[in-house]
Amino acid sequence: MRTLFGTTTAASLALALSFGSMSSQRNESTSQPDTCRSIVKRYIEETRGWTVSQYTVKEEAVEVGLPGYEVMFLDDLTVPPPEELLSFHVELDPACMRVVRELGYQ
Repeated sequence: MRTLFGTTTAASLALALSFGSMSSQRNESTSQPDTCRSIVKRYIEETRGWTVSQYTVKEEAVEVGLPGYEVMFLDDLTVPPPEELLSFHVELDPACMRVVRELGYQ
């Protein structure tokens, strides 16, 4: 490989590789929340049958390495709230491939 100045050095190759690696890591980290959110939305559709206009999904704290999301059923926000709240929390596996735990709010 020849550089702009006509020489090849291990340092320039290492530098180019490190920038490429950083770029791909950045893309993975920015797309992970979108991937997780789409898994949560599919889970809601399959388990509740809710439409997108009936709920919100908000990222919550990560517990023991598992991404967590609050699923707020919008009717739960009415005053007074319904007797039985339908909102819940889900946790996904670290790779955001599936929901591994659901916790109901009280």
